[in-house]
Amino acid sequence: MAGLSMAIGACSHHAKIQPNKPLAQTNQVYYAPAQTYNLDLNSAVLAGKLNLQDSCTPEGNSLSIADQIGRFYRIDAINLNNNPKLPGAGEQDIVALSSQIGQLYAQLYQAQVTQGAVKPVRSSLGASGYLVLNQNSERFIGLLIHKRGDYAYVIQHTQPKYDEATMQQMLAQLARNVQVPGRQIKNSGSEMALSIDLATATPAQLADWKKTAHCS
Repeated sequence: MAGLSMAIGACSHHAKIQPNKPLAQTNQVYYAPAQTYNLDLNSAVLAGKLNLQDSCTPEGNSLSIADQIGRFYRIDAINLNNNPKLPGAGEQDIVALSSQIGQLYAQLYQAQVTQGAVKPVRSSLGASGYLVLNQNSERFIGLLIHKRGDYAYVIQHTQPKYDEATMQQMLAQLARNVQVPGRQIKNSGSEMALSIDLATATPAQLADWKKTAHCS
């Protein structure tokens, strides 16, 4: 899947989780930059050897996951603090925010929102929005969107053929393995996810923030 153009798509480095016997994960945790979340890789929806690709900028961070049986997932944590890609997003309720994010992703993925509506749902993270993008009936991308503090969390799963029950089950299960906020970084000065005002920060402030947030 193509990366997002908001600078959270290009992968900064790769990590490979070693396979187990049988196809199941050991107790390993991925710690996202900026204290945004932790992901327990011992998830029922992640099978065998994992290929993880991640990236981070002040606009947000992204983790793509491909498992050993070819299933694809992605988690984006988007900074809503005056993000020019999502104007006014920080003040919106979950349905309006999910609709705005869905339209942005539809443009980036060259897809259409299936049925054109956001379904409000309750995930383990709390109030969330659910929608599906259709890429010319060749690929269907389910989005589960949750807002916490200055971040929108977009949990994604891709299917070649749309199966609503399985899509929702996979997204809900992965959400249960996400902890928000994430592990506190030494000397960060806060237990919450670290964000920065994208409208007012100077280059020097952005550089300092990236260093503190372990964002590279």
